[in-house]
Amino acid sequence: MSGANVTGAEGQGGLFASAVSDGSKIYVKVANTSPQSRELTLNFTGLKKKDVVRAVGGVRLDCSDRLAENSLDEPGRIVPAEFSFTGEGKALQSSVPPLSFSVFIIER
Repeated sequence: MSGANVTGAEGQGGLFASAVSDGSKIYVKVANTSPQSRELTLNFTGLKKKDVVRAVGGVRLDCSDRLAENSLDEPGRIVPAEFSFTGEGKALQSSVPPLSFSVFIIER
């Protein structure tokens, strides 16, 4: 994304992202509206020189059908699922599947 904010603008491949901090944890939320998987680099350039972040894990919602929804007949069609996310440093690498919403959980 060349260091630009991920707002779904042209050239960002259907990605939307935001982040919040709660104490020592950082939550990075990424929506991928594209029908293709996307590779991500999460950069933490504002950290002090000696500080690093560590990936803890994540939670994801995804479904191959854009119009899918839970119903009384199919209450578990789209459910949150934990995923593995590892790494440590000033930048973390991962990917997001097509048509998904992912929450990356990171500790500083």
